[in-house]
Amino acid sequence: MVCDYQLKDGVAVVTLNRPDVLNALNGEMVEALSDALDQASKDGARAGLLTGSGRGFCSGADLANLGQSMDPTNSVHVRKWVNRMHEVLLKLFEMEIPWVAAVNGPAVGVGCNFALACDLVIMSEEAYFYWAFTKRGLSVDGGGTWLLPHLVGLQRAKQLVMLPEKVSASESQSMGIASDIVPQDQLMTKATETAQRLAQGPTVAYGITKTAMNRSLSHTFREALAYEAQGQGINVRTEDVQEGIMAFLQKRDPNFKGQ
Repeated sequence: MVCDYQLKDGVAVVTLNRPDVLNALNGEMVEALSDALDQASKDGARAGLLTGSGRGFCSGADLANLGQSMDPTNSVHVRKWVNRMHEVLLKLFEMEIPWVAAVNGPAVGVGCNFALACDLVIMSEEAYFYWAFTKRGLSVDGGGTWLLPHLVGLQRAKQLVMLPEKVSASESQSMGIASDIVPQDQLMTKATETAQRLAQGPTVAYGITKTAMNRSLSHTFREALAYEAQGQGINVRTEDVQEGIMAFLQKRDPNFKGQ
């Protein structure tokens, strides 16, 4: 399998699995990733964890082997490929559960942007980001023209993609890209603990909050307030809110069920 999936303790663990090419994306992997995300929804996963097998997270698009029916010099073929990849990336970004990216090694090109489409990014000390698009004569895709400016600011984003250099884990954290950095041998432990903690939280409230924050990047403050009010109207009908209030009154930790 070029993309492994398993559900454990409410966490959908998705592992890109083409280690011989540092998990470069081709047509087969994009479809397998899409299937894994669909399965996570069907299984009722309450959090997700995305990582790569071997020594890399994702080395970007596999320009040498995008697919048997793919001509990388054909504009129609390329546009179709990019649009399909974007559909899967958007599915990840818009899923109403929190996703943790465990960046275990190099994240290059669109591989960077799949990590940034997650809600939290945890990096090993040996990992790095490298937006290599213009090194190949390509413009940025995978949502990088939207994600990066919102995360690091417009001028820094332009620098990262127009004069690309490897961005270390410590630099990524200082820019606000990485939420945590840990030694390589502790990465999956830390990422799994974080995902499991999220999976034990109020799933509906997380989903509404995530959607509201994503919307806020392109909506007005007035629109954000209206969506927040709508969200609270949904929250108060959940069992988790009743549990949260009861736990507060009883001075104990809540036991959320995601319902």
